[in-house]
Amino acid sequence: MKRVLLCCALLGALVLAAVACKSIASGGASSTTATGEQNKPSSSTSDGNADPEQPTKGSYETIPQDRAKSEMDALSAEGKPFVLLDVRRLDEYNESHIPGALLLPNELIGTTRPQELPNLDVPIYLYCRSGRRSLEAAKKLAAMGYTVYDFGGIIDWQYGTVS
Repeated sequence: MKRVLLCCALLGALVLAAVACKSIASGGASSTTATGEQNKPSSSTSDGNADPEQPTKGSYETIPQDRAKSEMDALSAEGKPFVLLDVRRLDEYNESHIPGALLLPNELIGTTRPQELPNLDVPIYLYCRSGRRSLEAAKKLAAMGYTVYDFGGIIDWQYGTVS
């Protein structure tokens, strides 16, 4: 009986140690679900309170286009910087793009920070044609430390484009 109790106690201690190690190893890092939605830990604001709406650096989140438009309009109105990034090919960009968008084709985004995006503190709102390339680009940019909001494809954009 003593052996059974000792084995149970040892097993319980191992489980607790494994859980603690996993928590320490993750360091509260953000993770992304299979659907591309960002599971974000709370980040602190300057007053020390958690701000669940602020993603951590090096993260991406897939957001609806109306939210992207609203956030970009608010940032513009407040004079705060952001990058609107088109990750399609040059010919697609020339045919039609969202006003103010910077072109950086997904195929040119590698593992080193692009010179076109020098500031990690500026949020990036990105799109492609349908959403596939923007998701790929969002993952790559987040891995480099950028905060990225992927709002999918220009084919669904209802707020105007330019040629």
